[in-house]
Amino acid sequence: MGKSKFSKAAAAVLTVAMVAALFIVPVIPAQCATSGVTTVKPDTVYTTLDVTGNGKKDRFKAQRKKSGSWYNTLTISVNGKEALKISKTYEGVVTKLIKLSNGKKYLFVNCYKGDEFSSVYTALLQYKSGKFVKVTDFDKIFRPHAGSWDVRVWSVAGNTIKYRIITHSTYSNGGLNGTYLMQYTYRSGTMFHIIASDKLMYFEDGSRTAYAYNSCNAYTDTTRTKKAFSVPKGARVTIDQCRISSTRVLLHVKYGSKYGWIVASDVYLNLYY
Repeated sequence: MGKSKFSKAAAAVLTVAMVAALFIVPVIPAQCATSGVTTVKPDTVYTTLDVTGNGKKDRFKAQRKKSGSWYNTLTISVNGKEALKISKTYEGVVTKLIKLSNGKKYLFVNCYKGDEFSSVYTALLQYKSGKFVKVTDFDKIFRPHAGSWDVRVWSVAGNTIKYRIITHSTYSNGGLNGTYLMQYTYRSGTMFHIIASDKLMYFEDGSRTAYAYNSCNAYTDTTRTKKAFSVPKGARVTIDQCRISSTRVLLHVKYGSKYGWIVASDVYLNLYY
């Protein structure tokens, strides 16, 4: 009888242990499992964000300073110390904390004028040794071939960040007011521009059609070493791809039944004529 009671008690304990085991889950830090974006408002103190990437909560603030009707300084502090000071004249600012699935943390800052299509400071930054340093300088990329530009974080997934860029260009650099997508992926310790993933979404007039300023050459690939065909002055081309760099924007065009790569400054939009 004693043995029977002991057996029943042991069985009950074992059953409870097995049920409890079902609810025991290993704890994994969220920053190592997911990626995402957090919008941080200016002139607001945050105390629950891990900005530095060390797994600890930081005290973060992006403080604006006004001069007249415009701002002329943005000072970003981490744990009470200045980590970045931007001395530019601007009207608004967008700041976002980005977390990749590998745990890396970045800060995206876009200071802009007017209608948000005129960035004066746009960069992806990373906190290193007490300071935010530039990882991707969008102003350097677009200044050579755009009159103004606006860069926004489009999406963050895994270790990849996609940006939506709107450019307002001058006649001298193509007049191509377009909306593009650029993709950067974390590789070998940095954010790497996946040029083959650049996309032209549409031009300002909603089309993908442009016209040649003058007679220009189209090339077989983006190296522009081998001519594919010539495009006559005023000829209409349809664009299906783009490649963006700090020196030029290349467009993959269709002219008649032919395909080739041209420099964006060789064409214009019918919107202006």
